[in-house]
Amino acid sequence: EQQERLQKAEPIGAGIQFWAMAESNDHKQYLYNFELDRNDQEVNKVQNALIRLTKRLPPGPKNYRIAADNVFNSVDSCRLVQSAGHSIYCTMRLDRGVADKLKEQMTKLKEKGACCFVQSQQDDLSMWVWVDSKLVACISNVHPAAVVTAECQMKGQAVQWMGPCPLLMKEYNGWMGN
Repeated sequence: EQQERLQKAEPIGAGIQFWAMAESNDHKQYLYNFELDRNDQEVNKVQNALIRLTKRLPPGPKNYRIAADNVFNSVDSCRLVQSAGHSIYCTMRLDRGVADKLKEQMTKLKEKGACCFVQSQQDDLSMWVWVDSKLVACISNVHPAAVVTAECQMKGQAVQWMGPCPLLMKEYNGWMGN
């Protein structure tokens, strides 16, 4: 079966796409589990990959803390991970449920570092929109509603600035290497 596919946003233009679950512990990173993208038209296939990989975590104490990239996430996928007994924090595309909850507040965000927040009434999910070089949506069932001062790198530049940032984004950027 041919696995290579065109990847429009990637520098080489084509490659093999796969989904991975990795761990970072004591400054050592390793790949725990992965699966190749089946290159099909499955509905919600990326979200389903997150759920399948989460179900394959080692048995034992629950409450793994999962940091995930925006490609995987929707409010529903976060709730599914949460219902499996795990914590999750991640960035999320604005069109996957966060914007609906924060639409009115988002219109007031103008300055870099500005943010707005909402706590879900039905569970522990908190949703944020933060102004970096563009609007960034994030969601968590781990972090308190806290804004900290963080060092942020300007995209494509070595210049950094110190400014307000949701605690969730500071930790996410630390784990995901941004």
